[in-house]
Amino acid sequence: MNPKSTFGRRVSRVVAAFFLTALLAACGGSDDPSPPVASEPPPGNPVPTDPPTVPSGLAKYVGTWEACSSAFLKTTYSITLNENGSLGLVAKGTYYTGPGCTGDARAELTQTPRVLSHAGQTTRTARTWNSAHYPEINITAEFDDFVSTGTVGWTLVGPEVHEFIQFGVYSCLPVPIGGRQCYLRPSSHIQEINVAMHRVGATMYFFNRPSELGASMSEGIPFQKVQ
Repeated sequence: MNPKSTFGRRVSRVVAAFFLTALLAACGGSDDPSPPVASEPPPGNPVPTDPPTVPSGLAKYVGTWEACSSAFLKTTYSITLNENGSLGLVAKGTYYTGPGCTGDARAELTQTPRVLSHAGQTTRTARTWNSAHYPEINITAEFDDFVSTGTVGWTLVGPEVHEFIQFGVYSCLPVPIGGRQCYLRPSSHIQEINVAMHRVGATMYFFNRPSELGASMSEGIPFQKVQ
């Protein structure tokens, strides 16, 4: 036997086996499992968020409230509930010619809408020491404290309205009980005012709560619910 022929055949078999192994590997013929392919996550809807919570008990202030003063001024507060839990306040007023807010309208009073942000509940003593305009109030109760935010000023319109300039520009109107009632004219300046409210049945008490008075308040108005 020719040794060279035998060696050549062996080399040919080795080359052929190597080529076949490489071919199987290229065609996926390996027994090793293929690594898993990560699939794209399906498009999903945004995760819903819970709506803002409404502070407990504030819905009782929602509605339309009116108060009539001895100056023949009917003040109307329209209070709504905002989505973020605050209250919206629209304040209007009408000066009349007759007592009890009767007769013809002498002037219209409006204010830009304000936002009442709830600050907490506090037991407060609420008094009015000057009952010339509204009935006297003297109560101690659990009040809801708010911060009233909005622009400064009022719009007062009527044939008897005039300007009064002293430390600012005011619109004024003579009142039947003597003197004049003046309001600072609207501006773009934002002002925060501390107020407090308390409701008993169809009556709502609305007070300013200046920080210097502590837990006491003054300048209250008793409103009656009309809607």
